[in-house]
Amino acid sequence: AGVAAGAVALAAGCGLPGRGPVQQGLDVGAPNVPPVRFDFEAPARGASPEQIVRGFLAASWSTDDDFRAARAYLTPEASRSWDPRVEVVVYPDSSSLEVHAQDDGDRVQLRAAQDAGLDASGRYTSAAPGSTQEATLGLAQASGEWRISQVPPDFGVWISRFYFDSAFRSFSVAYANLGMDGFVVDRRWFRLGAGLPTRLARALVEEPPPYLQGVVRTGFPEGTRLSVDSVPVEAGQALIDLSNGMLDVSADERRSAWAQALLTMRQAPTVDGVILQVSGRNLDVLIDGDAGAVPTGITQLGFTGTEPGRSHVLRRSPGGALEAIDLADVARGREPSQASTPQLPAVGPEWGALAARDDGLEVAAVAADGSRVHRWRGGQAADVPGLSGELTPPAYDREDRLWVGGSTTAGTSRIWAVDAAGGLGAAPHAIATPWLGAQGPEQLIAVRPAPDGQRILVVTRRGGRVAIGVSGVLHDGLGVPVGLTQPWLIGADLGQVSSATWVSNTAIAVIGSHTASGRSTPMIVQVGGPTTQLATVPDPRRITSSGGERGVVVVSGDGHAYGRVGGGWERLGAAVDIIVPGY
Repeated sequence: AGVAAGAVALAAGCGLPGRGPVQQGLDVGAPNVPPVRFDFEAPARGASPEQIVRGFLAASWSTDDDFRAARAYLTPEASRSWDPRVEVVVYPDSSSLEVHAQDDGDRVQLRAAQDAGLDASGRYTSAAPGSTQEATLGLAQASGEWRISQVPPDFGVWISRFYFDSAFRSFSVAYANLGMDGFVVDRRWFRLGAGLPTRLARALVEEPPPYLQGVVRTGFPEGTRLSVDSVPVEAGQALIDLSNGMLDVSADERRSAWAQALLTMRQAPTVDGVILQVSGRNLDVLIDGDAGAVPTGITQLGFTGTEPGRSHVLRRSPGGALEAIDLADVARGREPSQASTPQLPAVGPEWGALAARDDGLEVAAVAADGSRVHRWRGGQAADVPGLSGELTPPAYDREDRLWVGGSTTAGTSRIWAVDAAGGLGAAPHAIATPWLGAQGPEQLIAVRPAPDGQRILVVTRRGGRVAIGVSGVLHDGLGVPVGLTQPWLIGADLGQVSSATWVSNTAIAVIGSHTASGRSTPMIVQVGGPTTQLATVPDPRRITSSGGERGVVVVSGDGHAYGRVGGGWERLGAAVDIIVPGY
């Protein structure tokens, strides 16, 4: 009742709500939180143009009956042309929104500081510091009352951060990797409440986004659609009836379609399972020799998860010695237990950030001056041949390839991959990145493979600001990486980054700041989501994770490592570097 009463007051033009807490979006398998319900009354008689516009903005937060409450503020013609799903503008709070009537009241100017935005597909973009959004709405009188008569074609919904966090959540739309044994997810934001299963199903059957095209497979061929634009849920089972083109898909595509649907649809609070149908008949998939079975899990379909956790990591002591330790022991104040690993080399101060292969059989490091990358394995060591300067910290992927970025002798930025299984003398091969430097010189800061093995985090600096992007890895017919797709840009609210790492398939951790000259702090950047600033660490130098956001570890210039505890940090002991194999 309190929420409804407050909403009525807003619709009457008494001002928009203020700030509220930022809430993290849902991950696959995370508990679901029901949305706050907003109820709005019709426009008040005699309301001014400014009150009508404020009421319209507030009422557009309610999606019930196709935004019925908001459409009451529009003329019939404007209601037919307004598409509330074309864009969502998120502003910090009511104090950042300006509403001014112009002329004789037939035009109202809107201006707001922008915090973030969603496009028509539900993809989230953080706004750079100082970003603003402006729009002009036309008004006319109908039966003596002001109504909005003109809405720009790109004007959707403007909403405060507090109400955005109450009404929207992020969800993972799953695609199969090219090996058909794991998944790559694309993060999208959808409104909670009635119709969520339908919104997820629509996203499920769409083609992969540009940055994943050629990188993933989908069991839903181009042109697939819902035969009925609604997904009923009965006894926890989401019934998705698909267009007839699904009858022609291969056995592998059917297997993928079922697995993608299970991972994607089960994020809805009311969905426990999925039934895929075409014209009312179940889409056949072979499970243990039974073509009529309804799968209940992805392992039945030959898929596995891709979020490896780590208990043993490598610690580099101030003297240069490397040792494998259990972070849990360190956090409990115990002498760290030693993992069973091959002999590890001593790494002197002339070497900067290190990386370790997933099996711990090899480590690599970049020179402190960024001039070369060195590899150690089995008591032997060698420089990676053919690299130039300004090299990034190296990183291994799941296929035992070593990735590094840097500059060529001609001064252009380039990304290389090295087949680590090919011996210490293996030469790097250049990865095609036609977009890199296309808008001017860019310095590479970080090149980090994702845990799923199919995407790369690329951090660059251009013109005094950083750009953080996620690219898909393109492979040739032999499975060798040959190119990176145009990156999907994330974390646009950051001005500088000095260290970055994946913490999961849906989030990265960075040391950076919101401005180019600001104080560096650890932060979590959701892939396709907001940035969360963590508690400060003295002189943070490097950041890594033993798995997940709670596993983030920061190495400080004071000679110690710090691990997350609650909302702060616990000093883990003396360390020049903490290296997580495979991250």
